[in-house]
Formats: sequence, C-alpha cells, structure tokens
Amino acid sequence: MSFSLRNIIRRRPEVVISNFTDTVKAVTLRGRRHRADGSPCQDFHLYRELGSGWHLFIASDGAGSAAQSHRGARAACEVASHLLERLISGREWLRSPSLPDDAEWRAEFISVCRTARQFIIGKIADSGLDVQYKDFCATLIAAIVTPYGILAGHIGDGRMAARAKDGDWDTLATPHRGVESNQTIFLLSDWDAPRVPSLRLGGALVPETIVWRNRPEEICIITDGCENFAWNCLQPRNGVWTDINTPFGPFWQHIAELSANSRPDAFVRFIDSGNKACEEEDDDRTLIYARF
Repeated sequence: MSFSLRNIIRRRPEVVISNFTDTVKAVTLRGRRHRADGSPCQDFHLYRELGSGWHLFIASDGAGSAAQSHRGARAACEVASHLLERLISGREWLRSPSLPDDAEWRAEFISVCRTARQFIIGKIADSGLDVQYKDFCATLIAAIVTPYGILAGHIGDGRMAARAKDGDWDTLATPHRGVESNQTIFLLSDWDAPRVPSLRLGGALVPETIVWRNRPEEICIITDGCENFAWNCLQPRNGVWTDINTPFGPFWQHIAELSANSRPDAFVRFIDSGNKACEEEDDDRTLIYARF
C-alpha cells in the first residue's frame, strides 16, 4: 500500500469541493470556528467511481481534542478507500449480480477497519516524528453503492441514509454516541478489545454495518457539522427526547434541486449559509449527495 504519513502530517489539508457532476456532489467545508482561529478543517472525504455502476463514498471527522485529527481524517479516508477497493476487487463483487450477506459484510468491514487502524498506527510509530496515534483520532463512515443496494459501515458519529425510487429515506447509520455530549468513538480507538457483551454506543454495535437491498435512487452522508440543518435528530416523543435519525426532507429536496440546476458555488453557498441554522453552525461540515 502506497501511503506517506509524513506528507500527510506536513501538508495542511485544503477544503475539498469535489465531484460536482450530474450524479455526485461531495463537499467538505472548513467551519467558521476554524476559519476564525486559523486552524485547519478536521473533516475529509473521498469518492471513487469503481465501474459497473459501483461507487465508493467515505467521510471522516477528526476528533476536536486530537492535535493531528485533520490529518487523521485524511489518513482514515485514504487507507480505508484503498482497502475497500482491494476488498471489492479481491471478492470479485463487481462481477456478481448480488450483494454479500449481512454476516460476510460485517466480517469484511471489521477486517478493513482493523487493518486500517494497524497500518496507520504502525506508520505513526515508524515516522520518527513527535506525535502519538491518539493525536490522529477520527471517525469513519463509508458506503459502497451498487445497482443492487448499498454496503454501509461506520465507526463514530455521522449520518447516512438512502432512498429507493418512490420510497422514503431509510437510515443506514446510527451515530455512536456516549452519555456525555459529543462523546463518540474513533477508527484508532480500542473498539475491538475483548468484552462481553459486545461494545455498543448509541444502541448500535461498533462498528455498525448494514446491507441495504434496494436499488438506490439517492444517498446522503453527512458529518455532525450538518446535523442541525440537514437531519431530524433529538425530538420529544411521549415526554422523552429521542433521536429520530432521519434526513430533514425540505433540506434534501432543495439539495436535489440545486444539484440539477446550479453551479458548484451556489451549492456550496447553500450548505454554508442557506438558512439560519447553516449560518449559526461553526463546525466543519461534510455533505455527500448522489442521485442515480
């Protein structure tokens, strides 16, 4: 695997605005807080078109308390992307008219996450630089979109959903959240240490994996910087605050309209300041939207 940790450590990540095509819109914006204090964007994302109607989407959000989390997010995306592409090729899934079963996909995604973590931690240890692996903590959320459905998996927070033609949005990720505000888990965390029962956060296994067996028409993925304006999150139900965890329909309807009719600058402006919630959000934000 070709990967230079030293280059990632030394290179200040730029805001990523990529893949503004008829099919895929993928944007990472540096948050207002980081613009104000001159600190780097801690989000990153990658998109790969794999052929035969297969697509790979990956996003990562670096831990706010980790000194090198902006590089950790980039490393998580680049290494996981390489490993997932190798998995797809090695299993010859591109040639298959069906998806793996739930157990196989879970086992393979766990293997990818373990390998990515071991590889990144090893590169950090061998770098000779004055950094520790905990400085690179970041989440990971990934989706392999195919003509037959979606293979989804994640470690940490973030949101993901998909919609079949003439259907409603189906949630594909439950954020791994602890009891404290903004508490989550990261790719480089000790999430697979032996324990009984298995590790869960926010009610979801870590990692969480889903095989969604519908022909996708739309998919959306966000980091938590987009939650306040793009997602239905905590709402009162029967006197209890509950995480509804569904896309906010009017927002995504407007995203769909912008995707069809607007230039990239208009699309980015809407994500940055399209409504009051967008304007008040100071965190980095990554938004991936695709319509097939």
